[in-house]
Amino acid sequence: MKKNIPLGNYYNKYTSNNLLVKFFVNKYKSAFQYFLTRIKADNILEIGSGEGYIVRYVRDIYPEVHFFASDIDWHFVKSSAKNNSDANWVVCFGENLPFSENTFDLVIACEVLEHVSSPELVLKEIQRVGNGWTILSVPNEPWWQLLNLARMKYIKSFGNTPGHIQHWNLKSFSNLIKNYIIVHNIQYVFPWIFAIGKFKKPEH
Repeated sequence: MKKNIPLGNYYNKYTSNNLLVKFFVNKYKSAFQYFLTRIKADNILEIGSGEGYIVRYVRDIYPEVHFFASDIDWHFVKSSAKNNSDANWVVCFGENLPFSENTFDLVIACEVLEHVSSPELVLKEIQRVGNGWTILSVPNEPWWQLLNLARMKYIKSFGNTPGHIQHWNLKSFSNLIKNYIIVHNIQYVFPWIFAIGKFKKPEH
């Protein structure tokens, strides 16, 4: 396994046979698509696209949008692009996006920020390239870790998923994002936190 690749990315919950995991994944999809239908966007960027499931969730609702999907791992991008050829795939880091200011109507970062050492830098960068809406999601702690322990996973790390280096509850996540977006809705979608909002634009 390559260095500096967040280990949490290598567990594919979308293909799990665990009934509890399947239940939560279906709940996650429903919540994401609910938020998505509240937004009108023609140009969309996703940060940390991984296996490409969010790409498919978006295509279910908006098949004609112009979609850029990105990830830090070339192997993910290469394999996911084969199954999602209707998206433009880019290898890049969320802290340094290869796009101009105000390029995208919607920027998606679902289960990304918990993997990065400086989520503020990622939020600042997606704020730069975004010109409208964002959908964000992160694990809701401590419930995420408690659920891992309940299914006897990651016992030695007290239920912390490998690669998760940031941890938030609703209040702390709200405090993180309030400097970058005007929050229209933030809520628990157990065991995640979802937020939808419009980017604040710095005055020049």
